[in-house]
Amino acid sequence: METVLDEAHTLTGPHKAERLKTQRASLLRNVTILERLGCLDDAGMIKLRKGLAPTITKGPYAGEIVTGDHIIPQSVTPELDNTLFNLEMMPLTLNQEKSAKVGQGQLDLAKRWHSMGLLSDEGLRAVLAAK
Repeated sequence: METVLDEAHTLTGPHKAERLKTQRASLLRNVTILERLGCLDDAGMIKLRKGLAPTITKGPYAGEIVTGDHIIPQSVTPELDNTLFNLEMMPLTLNQEKSAKVGQGQLDLAKRWHSMGLLSDEGLRAVLAAK
């Protein structure tokens, strides 16, 4: 998996090293989440290949679909809307509960991304204001 991600990043052109590192870690984390939720079975992979949400087959959320959640809500930081590193897979009900809330975890992440040059000063101020 890591080799495929590294090759894909090479093919898509030059990127900041910090962005690549963060995006790679995020994608690998999301694969782990999907594995733990039982979404990478044959049925789940068929749905994923079609761009559809797989159904969770393991744990307390079995039967629900998985959604991609903006870790830091897009309504707070539109600049992170199309960044893969700001997406995290989670059950639909958890995503709906979270909504556009900003907690300490999002604030800490925003500060880290800001220090890495992945979030603008304006974006950090928006997260601070939303906390």
